[in-house]
Amino acid sequence: MANNEETKIPKNGPKAFGGPGRKSNAPSEKAKDFKSAIKRLFLELKSYKIVIAIALALAIIGAILAITAPNKLSKLTDEISDGLKINKDNIDALTGKISENITSDEMKSIISQIINLDFSKENMEKIVANSSISEEDKQKYSETIKTMEVAKSEFDKGESVKREKDKKEFNALKYIAEIPESILRVLLSESTYNGRIISIEDKVVLIKGVGQLYNANKTNLKVPESMKDILFKDVEIDGQKITIEDQYIFVTELSTVRRYV
Repeated sequence: MANNEETKIPKNGPKAFGGPGRKSNAPSEKAKDFKSAIKRLFLELKSYKIVIAIALALAIIGAILAITAPNKLSKLTDEISDGLKINKDNIDALTGKISENITSDEMKSIISQIINLDFSKENMEKIVANSSISEEDKQKYSETIKTMEVAKSEFDKGESVKREKDKKEFNALKYIAEIPESILRVLLSESTYNGRIISIEDKVVLIKGVGQLYNANKTNLKVPESMKDILFKDVEIDGQKITIEDQYIFVTELSTVRRYV
């Protein structure tokens, strides 16, 4: 019994004699023949030489790209940015051409025919009696008409010399554009121009949109789609032909952008 106790294995097992659970102070054993070991390693890896070559090549390419890619990417970004820059001069030129066409004497005459406002006594009575039109709109209308009449009178009396010199005429549309929409809908009626039906709503949009050109706001022009072929004509900017359709898209998108700027 005593002999059995003497030969009992310690609880910690091999760890007590320098196993994984204990640190050993014994020095690590070095390879006796380093060159032979390397040769054997290469012999073992011989079957993987293609994979190793590819990995080394990719590593070299990756290192080269890591050095050169940032500069190339920077140049590419600059090129893209330059291509996306808006040519403000051409935008101003196109806006100017569109404004010039719409405000020409010929176009003013066409717009007057299309709008054909009816200031008859009957309509005046309708405006006064219409309870759906606010008193504020009625007041604004009265003030606008008075302002227009005064401006017309002053122009006729004192600006005749300037009118002959500059070939300009009094433009009522500048003042009509200030009339509230609720009243414009009473003064307007559906009509046709060159066989095309022009609705009251389109006329209101036309008056308000073109009115922007006469009130120092040439960047927010709105034009009814039904009248784009009447109001626009092909123009050329910087050697590039701008079609009627493209001009309509341009002014429509520009008006939308301005709303959020």
